[in-house]
Amino acid sequence: MGANPTQAYGIIAFYLAFAALAGAFASGGSLVLVIVAIVLLGVSVAISLKCKPWEDAEH
Repeated sequence: MGANPTQAYGIIAFYLAFAALAGAFASGGSLVLVIVAIVLLGVSVAISLKCKPWEDAEH
């Protein structure tokens, strides 16, 4: 899988999702942070599915 900006955005959303989930656990189960984590994880999956590897591209 090649490195391109779209993949970077997907990984950033993935890291933010787990940071929000950790914050939810640390705060005693904040429902708002759990919802934010689920939404960010969905965004990460959507961005990752949108990515196309550069290796298969014609040069």
